[in-house]
Amino acid sequence: MNYNQNHKIMQIKGLAVGLYEIAKGLLTLVLDAGIVVLSDIIPDIIEPEGLKQAANDRVETYKQTMKHIIFSLLIIFYICISQTTNTNSAESELIYSIRANMTQLRSISDLHLVDTQDEGIYGP
Repeated sequence: MNYNQNHKIMQIKGLAVGLYEIAKGLLTLVLDAGIVVLSDIIPDIIEPEGLKQAANDRVETYKQTMKHIIFSLLIIFYICISQTTNTNSAESELIYSIRANMTQLRSISDLHLVDTQDEGIYGP
């Protein structure tokens, strides 16, 4: 088998694995949504405790995931703004606003980030 054939086989395997993982993720989302919807439809009086707990766990997991995603996007946005404005001690109002929102989001989601020597985006 030459290099081109081996490379194509590896690409096909990678595509197959990627499609499998996407399908698995979509199935997980559908099942989680089904559990949450079913828990919402059934009156609390007759809803099994296990279903209620499973739905609450899933909702909490997705909430935490969204907080992490939003926080990560704020970090990326802050870095981009910091690089383009090239400010160090006299930051613009926009950067202060982003920092305030990041600090508030970090306190809400109980994220702990390591402080750096220059404090950068992780500073107070």
